[in-house]
Amino acid sequence: MQLCADYTRNLRVIASEQTPRVSYAVFSGSGIRLNMYSSGVSSWSSMGLRVPLGVAALPKHLRIDGYLQASPTLQLYPYSALLVEINMGGRYYF
Repeated sequence: MQLCADYTRNLRVIASEQTPRVSYAVFSGSGIRLNMYSSGVSSWSSMGLRVPLGVAALPKHLRIDGYLQASPTLQLYPYSALLVEINMGGRYYF
């Protein structure tokens, strides 16, 4: 299982003339990443700090968005490493 918790801010929101009902946001932030794995044979975990950078599509009258992001991650435990993760997904705003 992988769990990421990020705090992001929109750096710039861009309106498009071709898609007037959707605007696009460029965002950045910081966060943590936890990995936990267990099987009948072995188990391991890791922890790191990450900096998500991405673009989100924001429909004007809906409380959802879709995003694509790259997250450079500094893994700190159990060994140090520099990783880059690429994610895509959606969010619902309460």
